[in-house]
Amino acid sequence: MKQFSIVNLLHVFVLFLITTAVFGVYILLAIQNHFPQIEPIINGTEARPYVYRVLPSFIVMIISTTFGISPYLSSIIMMYISLIGFSFTILVLARLFLPASHVRSITLFAPIGLLPFLIYQRKIYDFPILFIFTLALYYLAKNNLVKYILIFAIATLTKETSIFLLIFFLLQFRNIGSKNIIFWGILQISIYSVIRLGVIYLFRNNSGTIIESHLKEHLNTYLQFPELAMILFFILLTTAGTILLKTQDNTNFLRNSLIAIGSPTFILYLLSGMPFEIRVFLEAYPSAFLLIALIATGFIWGTPNIKEAAT
Repeated sequence: MKQFSIVNLLHVFVLFLITTAVFGVYILLAIQNHFPQIEPIINGTEARPYVYRVLPSFIVMIISTTFGISPYLSSIIMMYISLIGFSFTILVLARLFLPASHVRSITLFAPIGLLPFLIYQRKIYDFPILFIFTLALYYLAKNNLVKYILIFAIATLTKETSIFLLIFFLLQFRNIGSKNIIFWGILQISIYSVIRLGVIYLFRNNSGTIIESHLKEHLNTYLQFPELAMILFFILLTTAGTILLKTQDNTNFLRNSLIAIGSPTFILYLLSGMPFEIRVFLEAYPSAFLLIALIATGFIWGTPNIKEAAT
């Protein structure tokens, strides 16, 4: 038991160090490349739809006011804590799906796998929404719907993509009984509607639009850089295809979450995202990472004994 505890403690320490190093790379890229101005986000003058993502800016304001530090430093603290939260939440989520003997080694790669998402563009809500989505998946996998609903509300205050969690819930839990699915479904729709309509009304006079359209920019950019476009879509489609084809039937929870979250994200990326801005796929990262990990464990160590977390 003592040896086991020491191994666990060592793993936690290494995971913490790796996550911190990844965040260091993120900050270095932000200094060299681009990080948005914090003040318009904090004071509510940012353009729509970015101003709608109110929770991270509120947390930054609280940290800044409480400790008397700049909004920029407060943002760094919030993002760092969110990334740490993601790393340790993906660890407990992985224990529900991955072979126990491989959980520690595989989860060390979870923060490292984020590096490609951090190269181009960055927002203060990226790591918070990644952490919140991972936590929402964990509570759904544990069938703890009360805590999930709380996280769903927090996710909606953070980013409008929380609607993808509702899509996943309806897909994954469609067999829990008509009364239950109607109750929990209507509850989530009500929470989402109240929060979304509230923030839309609150910031109705801000510049910008409720949803941006960048399809024309996508077409123009891909025509200018066809090689990069082919590489991007090849990686996205090959990764998604491999995951959906190679994973086993008893990984329905993860497969359904990837389909419900990843598919609409891809559509929104083409319609509203910026070309090559793959950070918008962060919400789908936890499901994709764990499914890739399952494929890797089967390929390297043989077919693992996987237990399904939720039906």
